[in-house]
Amino acid sequence: MKLGVRINYMLERKRRSKGRRGRMKTQKRDLGRSLRRK
Repeated sequence: MKLGVRINYMLERKRRSKGRRGRMKTQKRDLGRSLRRK
């Protein structure tokens, strides 16, 4: 039970971070990942 609750908590946190403020951070992370892949 605790493990499931923790996963849900993390998922909600990610969703919230994708809001106004988190959008730029996620974009920068995605750019870094794509560059590393190439």
